[in-house]
Amino acid sequence: MAEKQHSVLIIDDDEFFREFYRSELSQHDFTVEFATDGEEGVAKALELKPDIIMLDIILPKKDGFEVLRDLKKNKSTKDIPVIITSTLGNNVDIHKLKEMGAINNFNKASTLPKDIALYIKDVLTHGVDQAKLSPEMEAEKASMVFTKTPKEKAKPIFEEGAKAIEKALVELLDSKVVSNQPEITYVTFADLEARINEISGSAGTILICSEIQAKKPSLVILSTKRDEALALIKLLEQGSLGSYLDPNKSDKIVEIFFNIMLTALINKLSVSLSSTILSKPPSIVSPKDLVDTFQKLNSPKEDVAILMRVEYLIESISAHLSLTAFFSEETLVEQKSKPVLKPN
Repeated sequence: MAEKQHSVLIIDDDEFFREFYRSELSQHDFTVEFATDGEEGVAKALELKPDIIMLDIILPKKDGFEVLRDLKKNKSTKDIPVIITSTLGNNVDIHKLKEMGAINNFNKASTLPKDIALYIKDVLTHGVDQAKLSPEMEAEKASMVFTKTPKEKAKPIFEEGAKAIEKALVELLDSKVVSNQPEITYVTFADLEARINEISGSAGTILICSEIQAKKPSLVILSTKRDEALALIKLLEQGSLGSYLDPNKSDKIVEIFFNIMLTALINKLSVSLSSTILSKPPSIVSPKDLVDTFQKLNSPKEDVAILMRVEYLIESISAHLSLTAFFSEETLVEQKSKPVLKPN
């Protein structure tokens, strides 16, 4: 009698990933089915009753958490082993998924398909508790611990961010921009309010703030003097943004200027880090509003933040600006992993 072919359901909206794994799993005598969103994934699991499921987390319609919850609460699918295959790097989320019933998790950007195929075969042959990772996967899992970013790693990341801002300013202003080297320091969140008060303490200072969505909420602040802001607007009128300016909306103009700087910084950080970083639209705030915004972040007092402060002097009109960014240490993580091999 021919040995029964085991079936794998891959729930993932990444076409390249699906086809890559279909090819590999087929070579190991698995039949492979796909679902491209969370709702379809639950429906196909109920219909097909696969032997094992590979589940991504970021999915249309229903995310991986919702899919796993639905699978585990249904009698006909609750015992199907589910492997998380995602680029998700948050240890808290991974722990939650395992508590919900996932048997293991692998970073699909760094784990070789053949290793996952062999692991699946071992799960289906010997059971979840007896299944073993290959030596290569054991080494890979050990190297993929998400560690706190030490100061020496944070500094070059922010220095590259400062260079990206400077490049964006030169292109925007069509003028020379001089920046001081970024100041990169560690402070506790308990000390950050004092830092914010220091930034806002000088009379006539304009404060523009953007909240950052990342592993932990963060802040980026631009501070400048009112007179220097007016000088900046005069310079912007001469540059590439000039034809779009309404001189009667000076505060809005400075907000737009800050958003250009902020976008350059966030884009550079997002490339350098393993976590997703998004910025909210910046707005002018009062010192009290800024402190209130910081307090709403609800960061534990013992957490450590990385403070970046870099000053810009636009020599043509002597407009002086200071950009300050507060990021939690957890947000700035380094993922030690090797890239997945691409097919020829």
